[in-house]
Amino acid sequence: MQRKNIGKWVLTGFVAIASHLSAQENEKIVDLESYTVVASRLELPLGKVGASVTVFDAEEIELHQAQLASETLRHVTGVYIRNTGGAGNSPGISMRGLPIAPLVLLDGIEINNPASGFVYNFGNMPASLLERVEVLHGAQSALYGANGLTGVISLESKRAVEGETITQAGLSYGSHKTYSAYLGTSADLGQFDYQFQLSHYETDGYSSQPEEYGPEWADDDAYRNTVLHGRLGAEVTETIDLSLVLHYRDSESDYDPGTPSPWSTPIADNYTHDKQLLVKGEANAELNEDWNASVAVTYTNLDSFRNDGWGASDSEAEMLKFELLNDIVIADNYAVFVGAESETAKDVMGDYEMETQSLFLENVYDVNDALTVTLGARIDDNDAFGSETTWRTSFSYQVADSGIRVRGIYGTGFDAPEISQLFGSFGNPDLVAETGASYDLGVEWTSESGALTAGVAYFNIDVSDKVEFLRSTFSFANVDWVSSGVEVFMNYDLGADTRIKLSQTFADTERQKTEDSLILQSPETSTSIIIDQEFLNDDLLVRVAANYMDDREDWSGPLDSFTTVDLAVTYRLSETTDLWVRVDNLLDEEYSEVFGYNGAPQAFSAGINLDF
Repeated sequence: MQRKNIGKWVLTGFVAIASHLSAQENEKIVDLESYTVVASRLELPLGKVGASVTVFDAEEIELHQAQLASETLRHVTGVYIRNTGGAGNSPGISMRGLPIAPLVLLDGIEINNPASGFVYNFGNMPASLLERVEVLHGAQSALYGANGLTGVISLESKRAVEGETITQAGLSYGSHKTYSAYLGTSADLGQFDYQFQLSHYETDGYSSQPEEYGPEWADDDAYRNTVLHGRLGAEVTETIDLSLVLHYRDSESDYDPGTPSPWSTPIADNYTHDKQLLVKGEANAELNEDWNASVAVTYTNLDSFRNDGWGASDSEAEMLKFELLNDIVIADNYAVFVGAESETAKDVMGDYEMETQSLFLENVYDVNDALTVTLGARIDDNDAFGSETTWRTSFSYQVADSGIRVRGIYGTGFDAPEISQLFGSFGNPDLVAETGASYDLGVEWTSESGALTAGVAYFNIDVSDKVEFLRSTFSFANVDWVSSGVEVFMNYDLGADTRIKLSQTFADTERQKTEDSLILQSPETSTSIIIDQEFLNDDLLVRVAANYMDDREDWSGPLDSFTTVDLAVTYRLSETTDLWVRVDNLLDEEYSEVFGYNGAPQAFSAGINLDF
């Protein structure tokens, strides 16, 4: 009953707002001419993109006043992030109902675990580092290869502003003895530019285990995280640029062992200690006015230590990747993106490695001023699973003088099993590669004033042979998944400095070809509502952000629906100084994202941001 009421409330809100709009003219807040890169690996206006893509810029990220990127991503349409405790604990992520990790990029560098494919923990990423977040839904293997089966999340770090030198700093303190600090500087000096940031986050944490488990289980879980990120750029000639990106993370997280059982031990020092290094060197050349080429070398390393009831264990994974990319304008209305990649992923401890060679091509064609179509294909040659071809096509059509845009995309996906799934402690060398296909069709409408943009999309995703760990066999196996549903969204500027953003996803997900216990964990219905209000000549900004998650199923039992509300208040003391206060879980909702683990309790924090 609650789910139906929320859906009815959302649709009623759409009707009421549309009626109100006819009597009001506001400034344009939705700019379909803003660009996205992740959607086609070419710089395209959002109004020409056929895929479902969500873009958060630096201003949007800052309004949340969240210290970690995970809190921002919780409000992306169709994305459900869940944790077994606080920020540093084991993460999970679902896109459009499927518990399949998307590909995650930081400045173009893959940051998923190279050996296991486990999704990156966004609780390890300081929000202060990010300039832009782009989330691309659907099968994107034709553009990004393996791990692009259900989507791509692209994180971009802050860059130097042309002709300026900027220093940014922040300091905060809050509940559970939580504090964070960052200091960064950037400059564009013409032929040379740089950007560096050092950030630290630390908390005593809270217990994610229910009190009835007993004090030896329900203890606070401390977490600390230090990140150093830097970028150097140099203009060697008028047509050649060089850049170097370095990202280093050192984090340690206590965690709770889960529901009490004969095979889990409530020792006091369950913890993980991770060190992650990312390095990317790139050369860009403007071969002529219509052809830009780049060569890049990327190295990633993840070194992890774990201590729990099973004992102490080490793991190390690394990846070396070479890329040759070309962005070519064939005609005023036709451009292509063509490239080649060579990737070697390695499990250092197990001394296993896997190589993949790839060729890919993306065509973007403006048929006329209203219609843009794309067609792309990719060949991946994996040394363990042979060659696989994936492809995708999309369109975006603007209906003349109506504010209506119709868009659609179809794509196929491919992902080879990871090294640990094949050869690890519980590995299965008989696993086959994952394949899939997805499509979505959407309609969007923007009012004449630009104050209101609303849309609806239908999606369908079919994944065959997804690799999963089954408790019934205590090993990895291939499982099929199907998910279909509807997404709706609305962005509305009501005037008087008030803005509303609303999104809702209905996902009907089914797990097939196994009798193992259901581990869906994803809600059938999820809703995000964000309300921004400005006061005192725009010097005081108030953001209220609410998330609703429907009932879910887990290995051990059902999970009840829940609603969390967060409040962030920012006061612009001067052009260079912001003071802020944030309340997480304002209503102190008791909830679980994973069975047997408490969700985050109510928490307060306050801080200062400096920009000069």
